[in-house]
Amino acid sequence: MENKKQSVKDFFQNLTTFFKRKKQPVKSVEEAELIIKECKSYLIFSFVGLIVCSVINAVLSLVGSLIGGTLGNIISGLGIVLMLVGAIFMVGLVYFGINYYVLKRAINRLKNLTCDKCGALFTRKECIDWREVSRHASRSSTSRSSNTTYYSNVVITCKCSKCGEIKAFSETLSTGHSSATKYGADADSRSVESVIDDYFNGMIRA
Repeated sequence: MENKKQSVKDFFQNLTTFFKRKKQPVKSVEEAELIIKECKSYLIFSFVGLIVCSVINAVLSLVGSLIGGTLGNIISGLGIVLMLVGAIFMVGLVYFGINYYVLKRAINRLKNLTCDKCGALFTRKECIDWREVSRHASRSSTSRSSNTTYYSNVVITCKCSKCGEIKAFSETLSTGHSSATKYGADADSRSVESVIDDYFNGMIRA
Protein backbone atom coordinates (compact mmCIF):
# COMPACT_ATOMS: atom_id res chain seq x y z
CA MET A 1 0.00 0.00 0.00
CA GLU A 2 2.84 2.38 0.88
CA ASN A 3 4.51 1.67 -2.46
CA LYS A 4 1.27 2.50 -4.32
CA LYS A 5 0.95 5.80 -2.46
CA GLN A 6 4.55 6.66 -3.33
CA SER A 7 3.97 5.77 -6.99
CA VAL A 8 0.91 8.03 -7.16
CA LYS A 9 2.85 10.81 -5.42
CA ASP A 10 5.77 10.45 -7.86
CA PHE A 11 3.35 10.45 -10.79
CA PHE A 12 1.86 13.82 -9.88
CA GLN A 13 5.21 15.31 -8.87
CA ASN A 14 6.60 14.39 -12.29
CA LEU A 15 3.48 15.85 -13.91
CA THR A 16 4.04 19.23 -12.22
CA THR A 17 7.63 19.37 -13.53
CA PHE A 18 6.78 17.97 -16.97
CA PHE A 19 5.61 21.37 -18.24
CA LYS A 20 8.91 23.01 -17.25
CA ARG A 21 11.09 20.23 -18.64
CA LYS A 22 9.17 20.20 -21.93
CA LYS A 23 10.06 23.86 -22.54
CA GLN A 24 13.78 23.18 -22.23
CA PRO A 25 15.72 22.52 -25.46
CA VAL A 26 16.09 18.79 -26.11
CA LYS A 27 19.76 18.05 -26.76
CA SER A 28 19.75 14.31 -27.43
CA VAL A 29 17.54 11.53 -28.76
CA GLU A 30 17.77 9.70 -25.43
CA GLU A 31 16.51 12.76 -23.54
CA ALA A 32 13.66 13.26 -26.00
CA GLU A 33 12.63 9.60 -25.79
CA LEU A 34 12.41 9.82 -21.99
CA ILE A 35 10.15 12.88 -22.23
CA ILE A 36 7.94 11.32 -24.91
CA LYS A 37 7.61 8.13 -22.84
CA GLU A 38 6.40 10.24 -19.94
CA CYS A 39 4.07 12.20 -22.21
CA LYS A 40 2.59 8.93 -23.49
CA SER A 41 1.82 7.80 -19.93
CA TYR A 42 -0.06 11.07 -19.26
CA LEU A 43 -1.89 10.66 -22.57
CA ILE A 44 -3.03 7.16 -21.59
CA PHE A 45 -3.94 8.39 -18.10
CA SER A 46 -6.12 11.15 -19.58
CA PHE A 47 -7.81 8.72 -21.99
CA VAL A 48 -8.57 6.16 -19.27
CA GLY A 49 -9.81 8.90 -16.92
CA LEU A 50 -12.15 10.23 -19.61
CA ILE A 51 -13.56 6.76 -20.33
CA VAL A 52 -14.06 5.97 -16.62
CA CYS A 53 -15.82 9.30 -15.99
CA SER A 54 -18.07 8.79 -19.03
CA VAL A 55 -19.07 5.26 -17.99
CA ILE A 56 -19.74 6.18 -14.35
CA ASN A 57 -21.69 9.28 -15.41
CA ALA A 58 -23.89 7.14 -17.69
CA VAL A 59 -24.52 4.67 -14.86
CA LEU A 60 -25.32 7.41 -12.34
CA SER A 61 -27.69 9.12 -14.77
CA LEU A 62 -29.51 5.84 -15.38
CA VAL A 63 -29.72 5.01 -11.67
CA GLY A 64 -30.86 8.54 -10.84
CA SER A 65 -33.65 8.41 -13.41
CA LEU A 66 -34.79 4.99 -12.16
CA ILE A 67 -34.83 5.98 -8.48
CA GLY A 68 -36.32 9.44 -8.96
CA GLY A 69 -37.14 11.84 -6.16
CA THR A 70 -34.55 13.68 -4.07
CA LEU A 71 -32.14 10.76 -3.94
CA GLY A 72 -32.33 10.36 -7.69
CA ASN A 73 -31.56 14.05 -8.17
CA ILE A 74 -28.53 13.78 -5.87
CA ILE A 75 -27.21 10.79 -7.80
CA SER A 76 -27.77 12.60 -11.11
CA GLY A 77 -25.98 15.63 -9.65
CA LEU A 78 -22.94 13.47 -8.97
CA GLY A 79 -23.01 12.55 -12.62
CA ILE A 80 -22.81 16.23 -13.55
CA VAL A 81 -19.76 16.63 -11.31
CA LEU A 82 -18.16 13.68 -13.08
CA MET A 83 -18.89 15.36 -16.42
CA LEU A 84 -16.82 18.34 -15.27
CA VAL A 85 -13.99 16.04 -14.20
CA GLY A 86 -14.26 14.28 -17.55
CA ALA A 87 -13.90 17.64 -19.30
CA ILE A 88 -10.57 18.12 -17.50
CA PHE A 89 -9.42 14.72 -18.75
CA MET A 90 -10.54 15.71 -22.25
CA VAL A 91 -8.38 18.84 -22.11
CA GLY A 92 -5.48 16.69 -20.91
CA LEU A 93 -6.06 14.23 -23.75
CA VAL A 94 -5.87 17.00 -26.35
CA TYR A 95 -2.88 18.70 -24.70
CA PHE A 96 -0.76 15.59 -24.29
CA GLY A 97 -1.83 14.29 -27.70
CA ILE A 98 -0.52 17.44 -29.38
CA ASN A 99 2.68 17.35 -27.34
CA TYR A 100 3.19 13.67 -28.17
CA TYR A 101 3.07 14.51 -31.88
CA VAL A 102 5.43 17.47 -31.45
CA LEU A 103 7.91 15.38 -29.46
CA LYS A 104 7.82 12.61 -32.06
CA ARG A 105 8.74 15.18 -34.71
CA ALA A 106 11.51 16.50 -32.44
CA ILE A 107 12.97 13.00 -32.05
CA ASN A 108 12.87 12.45 -35.80
CA ARG A 109 14.64 15.80 -36.31
CA LEU A 110 17.36 14.90 -33.82
CA LYS A 111 17.90 11.53 -35.48
CA ASN A 112 18.18 13.21 -38.87
CA LEU A 113 20.67 15.79 -37.61
CA THR A 114 22.86 13.28 -35.76
CA CYS A 115 25.95 11.92 -37.47
CA ASP A 116 25.61 8.15 -37.80
CA LYS A 117 29.35 7.66 -37.43
CA CYS A 118 30.44 9.83 -34.48
CA GLY A 119 27.14 11.01 -32.98
CA ALA A 120 27.82 14.74 -33.44
CA LEU A 121 24.89 17.07 -34.09
CA PHE A 122 24.88 18.78 -37.49
CA THR A 123 24.63 22.56 -37.68
CA ARG A 124 23.36 24.68 -40.56
CA LYS A 125 26.97 25.29 -41.67
CA GLU A 126 27.40 21.56 -42.19
CA CYS A 127 24.50 21.41 -44.64
CA ILE A 128 26.34 21.08 -47.95
CA ASP A 129 23.28 20.65 -50.15
CA TRP A 130 19.49 20.58 -50.15
CA ARG A 131 17.06 19.71 -52.89
CA GLU A 132 13.31 20.16 -53.19
CA VAL A 133 11.83 16.89 -54.45
CA SER A 134 8.13 17.69 -54.61
CA ARG A 135 5.34 19.89 -53.30
CA HIS A 136 1.83 19.20 -52.10
CA ALA A 137 -1.01 20.92 -50.26
CA SER A 138 -3.39 19.88 -47.50
CA ARG A 139 -6.85 21.45 -47.64
CA SER A 140 -9.67 21.58 -45.13
CA SER A 141 -12.92 23.48 -45.23
CA THR A 142 -16.11 24.14 -43.32
CA SER A 143 -19.26 26.05 -44.17
CA ARG A 144 -17.57 29.20 -42.86
CA SER A 145 -13.95 28.95 -43.92
CA SER A 146 -11.33 27.10 -45.94
CA ASN A 147 -7.69 26.50 -45.04
CA THR A 148 -4.75 25.27 -47.06
CA THR A 149 -1.26 24.37 -45.85
CA TYR A 150 1.54 24.05 -48.38
CA TYR A 151 4.37 21.53 -47.99
CA SER A 152 7.74 20.88 -49.60
CA ASN A 153 9.43 17.50 -49.56
CA VAL A 154 13.17 18.10 -49.38
CA VAL A 155 16.35 16.05 -49.28
CA ILE A 156 19.04 17.57 -47.07
CA THR A 157 22.69 16.51 -47.23
CA CYS A 158 25.15 17.23 -44.40
CA LYS A 159 28.86 16.64 -43.93
CA CYS A 160 30.12 16.15 -40.37
CA SER A 161 32.87 18.60 -39.49
CA LYS A 162 34.29 16.17 -36.93
CA CYS A 163 34.61 12.91 -38.84
CA GLY A 164 33.77 13.83 -42.44
CA GLU A 165 30.77 11.48 -42.67
CA ILE A 166 28.19 12.49 -45.28
CA LYS A 167 24.52 11.91 -44.50
CA ALA A 168 21.39 12.62 -46.54
CA PHE A 169 17.83 12.52 -45.21
CA SER A 170 14.38 13.54 -46.38
CA GLU A 171 11.90 15.73 -44.52
CA THR A 172 8.52 17.33 -45.15
CA LEU A 173 8.26 20.97 -44.11
CA SER A 174 5.51 23.56 -44.32
CA THR A 175 6.25 26.54 -46.53
CA GLY A 176 3.07 28.51 -45.90
CA HIS A 177 -0.68 28.54 -45.54
CA SER A 178 -3.74 30.39 -46.73
CA SER A 179 -7.22 30.84 -45.31
CA ALA A 180 -10.42 32.39 -46.55
CA THR A 181 -13.69 33.37 -44.91
CA LYS A 182 -16.61 35.52 -45.95
CA TYR A 183 -14.79 38.44 -44.34
CA GLY A 184 -11.66 38.11 -46.45
CA ALA A 185 -8.55 36.05 -47.13
CA ASP A 186 -5.12 35.74 -45.56
CA ALA A 187 -1.96 34.02 -46.75
CA ASP A 188 1.72 33.73 -45.92
CA SER A 189 4.57 31.90 -47.56
CA ARG A 190 8.20 31.15 -46.76
CA SER A 191 11.07 30.08 -48.96
CA VAL A 192 12.29 26.51 -48.71
CA GLU A 193 15.71 27.74 -47.62
CA SER A 194 14.23 29.74 -44.71
CA VAL A 195 12.26 26.76 -43.37
CA ILE A 196 15.42 24.65 -43.61
CA ASP A 197 17.22 27.32 -41.56
CA ASP A 198 14.42 27.07 -39.00
CA TYR A 199 14.72 23.27 -39.01
CA PHE A 200 18.39 23.43 -38.03
CA ASN A 201 17.54 26.01 -35.34
CA GLY A 202 14.95 23.71 -33.78
CA MET A 203 11.75 25.13 -35.27
CA ILE A 204 9.89 22.48 -37.24
CA ARG A 205 7.48 23.89 -39.78
CA ALA A 206 4.80 21.24 -40.01
